[in-house]
Amino acid sequence: MESPFAAIERGLIFQRSGRLRGAESAYREALKADPENADALHLLGTIAFQAGKHESAVALIQRAIRINPNNANYYSNCGPALRSLNRYEEAIACYHSAIALAPDHPQAWYNLGKTYFDSRKPAEALEAYTRQLDLNPEHASARWNRSLANLLLGNLSEGWREYEFRWTATAASSSKRIFAAPQWIGEPLVGKTLFIHAEQGLGDTIQFCRYAALAADRGARVIVECQPELLGLLGSISQISSLVRPGEPLPEFDFQIPMMSLPMAFETSLENIPSSIPYLHADPARVLAWKSRLEKLGSPWNVGLVWAGGKKHPSNEKRSMHLSQFAPLAELNGISWISLQKGSPSAQLAQAPFPVLDWTSELHDFADTAALTQALDGVVTVDTAVAHLAGAMGKPVWILIPFLPDFRWLLDRSDSPWYPTSRLIRQSAQGDWGAPMRSLVTIIANSRNNL
Repeated sequence: MESPFAAIERGLIFQRSGRLRGAESAYREALKADPENADALHLLGTIAFQAGKHESAVALIQRAIRINPNNANYYSNCGPALRSLNRYEEAIACYHSAIALAPDHPQAWYNLGKTYFDSRKPAEALEAYTRQLDLNPEHASARWNRSLANLLLGNLSEGWREYEFRWTATAASSSKRIFAAPQWIGEPLVGKTLFIHAEQGLGDTIQFCRYAALAADRGARVIVECQPELLGLLGSISQISSLVRPGEPLPEFDFQIPMMSLPMAFETSLENIPSSIPYLHADPARVLAWKSRLEKLGSPWNVGLVWAGGKKHPSNEKRSMHLSQFAPLAELNGISWISLQKGSPSAQLAQAPFPVLDWTSELHDFADTAALTQALDGVVTVDTAVAHLAGAMGKPVWILIPFLPDFRWLLDRSDSPWYPTSRLIRQSAQGDWGAPMRSLVTIIANSRNNL
């Protein structure tokens, strides 16, 4: 009969090559021979975690810990499963147990940082990542995650520098572009041509395209490549010399820069964020056409509404809402609600908790959305591209922010240094939109009374 040790060794070979069924079978053979084999239980737990069975993973690894409470790896590997279940405090306790047993356990420090960050404790996350980097200075993912903690805390100078590690530590690495021209890092631009290329999402482009005008002010001829949906909108920035679609032939240029690297090149801090608005504009004729239609509604106020973001966003489930959760807005009289929601969530309009007008079939790109937005009195939205659009146009915008905010919204503030006309309404508990919605009703009612 195969010994438990031999079965575990065989299972490890399977697991390392991705053959999880073979590994599971081997570990279970080890347990048949020795039902209290902590290593086999622990490894079965890691397989359950890999398979997305997080409850089972926790149960198996915790059983291993009860048998052998002195193995740092058991605690370190139990933590990610607890984190996946949003059991953050238990996960943090696991990592601290691992570190108590093995103070120089780099993976435990790294995972501790991630869990602190997810539980909205970026200062503690920063300390953990820094300790991990003391042990392993080449860990690109730790530098990338440390950048997010610094940016969320408002340490922008430090954050932008390590934000460059997105090209080695995230999925962005597969889309990094190589050019003959060097990346611009702040050199003089008088008489030079600068090529700015968009990256990441539509909201990111809307937020950071503001730097194109600053580059032009330094004497550059500015070329911008952006998503097709934004070409018409960014055409309103007069300082951009040329706009191109992805894949189109590029003119010659002296420097190039990914759009999300512009804050670093401009040495952006909280004190000097370029917040002059509006920096994006709608076509006046289209705005007048929308105003004419809105006037026929006869409402004192016309407000846009967006309740969900795009599914490709990694945190979309946490930032998005269901239209039914906006039911408290029905308490506000004298407002016509206008949908700006695109995509599959717009189907929720069929069961809207109050009347919502839907003209989105006429919105073909963001220039169209900008014209309708300009004609409105304000916008209520979750954290999605329309929040950036309304803010960039200088419109009153009330943005519903999840418990763990994206770095650009910082912590605890009700205002945004990026968008002076925005008001941030934040979750105080993960998943609870009830309290923010009640606050939103009060805030909008007070805003109308103060006009």
